[in-house]
Amino acid sequence: MKKLIISIAAVVVLIGGGCNQPYDEAYDEEYFIPKDFKGCVYTVYNVQGAPPLEVRDYTILYKFDKDGVLVTSSPENFGWEGKEHSGFFESRYFYVDENGKKISEIPQKMISPPVFGTYTSEDGRTITRQTFSVGDKSASCDTNYGKILNKLK
Repeated sequence: MKKLIISIAAVVVLIGGGCNQPYDEAYDEEYFIPKDFKGCVYTVYNVQGAPPLEVRDYTILYKFDKDGVLVTSSPENFGWEGKEHSGFFESRYFYVDENGKKISEIPQKMISPPVFGTYTSEDGRTITRQTFSVGDKSASCDTNYGKILNKLK
């Protein structure tokens, strides 16, 4: 009887432990935007030689440069729960100083819904990106690809 209880406990621990693997959990997101920035921010994915997105405590950290652009080697589905959907997660947005230190949280009402997509330039370069606007929810963020392409040279 004692062996049976120990065996059952071992199976429960093994099965329960397997359910908590990082690839089964949705990651939260924090966006670090330069102080006083207003306009469109862009995350450009799958760029060879660019650094991967940083993850800390199941939170993906998006750190934008002064122009509102983040170039990463990470894929656009980085941090998603499973292959079919992203799962539930929390997104938070912060203004940061020039050292990357959080100054203040940006209210959700100041952030437009994110848009994912691809863009192919006249010279044949294709970028995969996510974009949203900060401070002007009506801003069109599909117009500044020259700025992004210049950062990829």
